[in-house]
Amino acid sequence: MTGKTVSNKKLNFKDLEDCRKRLSDSIDVTRSQALDALKNNKILSRQFQDAQDKWEKLQIRESELSVKIMSLQLDFLLDTNVNNPMSKIVGATDKLNAAARNIQNFQQFLDSIADVINIFDSLIKAIPNGLIANIP
Repeated sequence: MTGKTVSNKKLNFKDLEDCRKRLSDSIDVTRSQALDALKNNKILSRQFQDAQDKWEKLQIRESELSVKIMSLQLDFLLDTNVNNPMSKIVGATDKLNAAARNIQNFQQFLDSIADVINIFDSLIKAIPNGLIANIP
């Protein structure tokens, strides 16, 4: 952290939907790249199964987020910090997409999926309170 004061921003329904869409897109990239890697013998079927187990967890998080978004009352905006949820979601999903394209580093690929799961876990847990908590 640079010590700068962080400006606040409102995270609205569209922002949450954008987060859900980014997650969905990352799941698609992950699945596609892992399947291509398996077909081209770049990873073993055991590794593919590990990746499948992880992206299925991401799909569960996406479903949970979709349900949360639908259940929100849209008569208020969600207070948050611009540098916390959205930037971390963007960074983590971008990192996951890059790792999926370079699947030869399989542990980095799995670690990237785990990072995205953790971020979306934090986001989903924060929504019932009407606030977006800091994402670790």
